[in-house]
Amino acid sequence: MFIFRMPFLFSLRAIFPFLLIFGFVSAALGQTPSTTPPTTLDQLLKTQTPSERSSSVVARYFYPVNPDLPLEGPVDENEYICGPNDLFTVSIGGPAPQQQVISVSSDGNLLIPGIDPIRVTGKTLYAIKREAEGLLRKIVGNHPIELALSQPRSFLIPVIGGTPAPGMQVISPVLATTRVASVVSKAILGENELQKKLNYGFRPSIRTIEVRRKNGTILYPDLARFFATGDFKYNPVLQEGDMVFVPSFDFVNEVINVQGYVPYPGTYPVRPDDTLLDLLTIASGANGLGKLEEVRLTRFGENSVAEHQMIRVPDLLARKVANPKLKARDLIFVPHRFRDNGSVYVEGEVTYPGPYPMSTERTTLRDLIKNAGGLREGAFPKSAFIERSKNTFEVNSPFLIPNYMNPLTKENIALAGERGRLADLDYAGRVFLERELLLNHSRLAINLEQALSPDAPDVYLHDGDRLFIARDQRKVLVIGEVVNRGLVDWQPGQGIDAYIAAAGGKGTTATFAYVIKAGSGQLLDGYKATIESGDIVFINRKDSIVDAPDLQALQFQRKSAQLQRIGTLVSTVTAAVSIVATIIALTSK
Repeated sequence: MFIFRMPFLFSLRAIFPFLLIFGFVSAALGQTPSTTPPTTLDQLLKTQTPSERSSSVVARYFYPVNPDLPLEGPVDENEYICGPNDLFTVSIGGPAPQQQVISVSSDGNLLIPGIDPIRVTGKTLYAIKREAEGLLRKIVGNHPIELALSQPRSFLIPVIGGTPAPGMQVISPVLATTRVASVVSKAILGENELQKKLNYGFRPSIRTIEVRRKNGTILYPDLARFFATGDFKYNPVLQEGDMVFVPSFDFVNEVINVQGYVPYPGTYPVRPDDTLLDLLTIASGANGLGKLEEVRLTRFGENSVAEHQMIRVPDLLARKVANPKLKARDLIFVPHRFRDNGSVYVEGEVTYPGPYPMSTERTTLRDLIKNAGGLREGAFPKSAFIERSKNTFEVNSPFLIPNYMNPLTKENIALAGERGRLADLDYAGRVFLERELLLNHSRLAINLEQALSPDAPDVYLHDGDRLFIARDQRKVLVIGEVVNRGLVDWQPGQGIDAYIAAAGGKGTTATFAYVIKAGSGQLLDGYKATIESGDIVFINRKDSIVDAPDLQALQFQRKSAQLQRIGTLVSTVTAAVSIVATIIALTSK
């Protein structure tokens, strides 16, 4: 409700604006006939308590429109269809400028005092502005006139079809420019009392959505294309009276697969009008088509016989060749523009660590060290090793393949240990098998000093190999049954006893001493081996000391077996003694 100060105008043409202003005043007074409302903010504040002054009532009285209303952007007056409860601001300039906020009535009319009602429902914002301006111009003459949409209305949009959470979606003033993607995402990801579960083989299709309008027209948004290109043509604004139908699709038989060298490979539901360029646009993005050279279209005919067709994308864009229509289960594969021979990596003590591309011919270890600028001073080449792993994506294959270099999961390892029970493996053998399978067998130990010597044979690298070269810290690691486990300084020519003493000496249950050689991991007798920098000194302990559940079970099994053998021996001896005693008794008679 708005009241404005209205000075009386005595010009010749003042009678028409006066009538319009009088209509504004009458409409405002008619809403509160029992009181005279304040006409200024000062007058209003004098009539309010301190709590009322801070309430939303005061703000709504003078500022009924939310100035911070978050919208996607300015409302397009050529697209927005007006309806009941839309709020309009009517502004008239001149010597006595006036402004009033008017809501569209429930029956769809905009009632501006002084002119005939304007039928709003079903008309665009642009059409209503022009109609209201034309009617007001007859009254106020050349004074400035402006009609603006102050706040869009709320309405409901039903979302139906193959969604987990169908139902009515509220389009509030904050979401006045709501597009299809917003309500569909809520219906797919949301939950309500109508929650339902789709068959595992079906999915909601975001490419074949139908927007059914009151006038009978149907729009077919393609949200996958919108998300890839940002083109709002495929994600239209919803209008009051729209119904959104989200169909479901067979995830195996009603799809098109796009794989290879594109930013967004995947499986997409098929549309009846799909072409090769449509799917390439979705898979490569708004600016990705220009980076593609050639694609292969594979179509599976009768009895799943594959038919392949190679097509150059520049010819498609130039319309030199036909743009093929696509069918369900078609496979599109985009190869690399440039052949990728793979990469190898070097980390640690080299001048320039990092990834290096492999040559067209096989890359050797010597080539990698040379490309990396050679070894740094202080590198420890004896401890170098190569970590070998298989890439999970093959460039020349349209399919994702599993990493077959390490197929041993915890479940498979446990199963292998269980199957050992069916063979002649005892408990100790099965435990040993499971521990061996848990180890990382993709590490290749290598003596870099020997491998880089001129007369050494070439060591060939594979795609994805990683070479690690540690720094020589001139330390020896002492572990096992010693007082203080840890690193001790390495001294050339020093024996194992000196390193044990540096670690605080042996523990009370210590037994034999071993040396584990750096790099190769070879286990040697500690008193016969020459200890070098990077080696590990290991002090074993008595086998009666166990601190792990599996070792405790193993020890219990061994003790049980020993007791069983002793019991069998005692039984045998007892039986033998009884037999001998019986024979002696019989012969004595």
